[in-house]
Amino acid sequence: MKSTCMERLCKLFKQIHKVVHDTHLLPYLGAAAAFVAVVQFWEAKLNSEAQRKYTAWHLLNTAQNHGYSGGQVLAVLDLYDAGESLSGVSLEGAYLNNIKLVGIQFSSSILSKSKFQNTDLSGSKLENSIANSAIFSGACLIGADMRKSDLKNADLVRADLRGADLSDANLKGADLRFARLDGASLRGANLAEADVQGASFYGVNLINAKLAYVKNWRSALTFKESIVRDATWPNGFQSEFARWGVAYSFKITEEEWKKSKNQKVSDNFHCEL
Repeated sequence: MKSTCMERLCKLFKQIHKVVHDTHLLPYLGAAAAFVAVVQFWEAKLNSEAQRKYTAWHLLNTAQNHGYSGGQVLAVLDLYDAGESLSGVSLEGAYLNNIKLVGIQFSSSILSKSKFQNTDLSGSKLENSIANSAIFSGACLIGADMRKSDLKNADLVRADLRGADLSDANLKGADLRFARLDGASLRGANLAEADVQGASFYGVNLINAKLAYVKNWRSALTFKESIVRDATWPNGFQSEFARWGVAYSFKITEEEWKKSKNQKVSDNFHCEL
């Protein structure tokens, strides 16, 4: 019985082979087989990537609010490399120092006490994030969107914030010593008790900013060409306008400032990490 079945199968195979050969279908079958192989490859790859994302999200959610975790860092990098948005995540106390996260989306995320020391966050989305007491010392935040972010008591020593949008941000008690804020927008921002020793505020939008209790403002590098209309400033601040060239800022419109800032960002602001 088995022999008969094998003979029939062999005969059928020979017939199929003859038809394929006689009708010149072999090249097309080869192409079809190659196409099927490609589809199967990408299907496996997509399934693998989906599994990788699932694993990364699971690890990230499991590690939330537990401070340092090497797996947590890998999860963030995996999701970032996959183009995933990390908006709304909780990374309180996370260690994310010395890595490249250009353009990452952390909107409305909880980043309190997280460490981003010397990390490249240029062009990142951090609006509405909670990053009080976070460490951004030496970080590159060029062009970052940080509107309405809570940066109370944050460490921004020597951070590069050129061209960043910090409109309505809470920077109360933040350490901005030697930070670079040229071309940034601090419109409506709260800088009460912030330390600005050696910080550069060249061409900054400070309309409605709260500067009344800012620390070491006399030791700031410059406020030249900044717009300070309707801002609240400390005693004696106005007397320094001539030295800094701030008076000029009352003559330009916010639209003119934006045009100038955009030109500065595109031409001169580059991350140096």
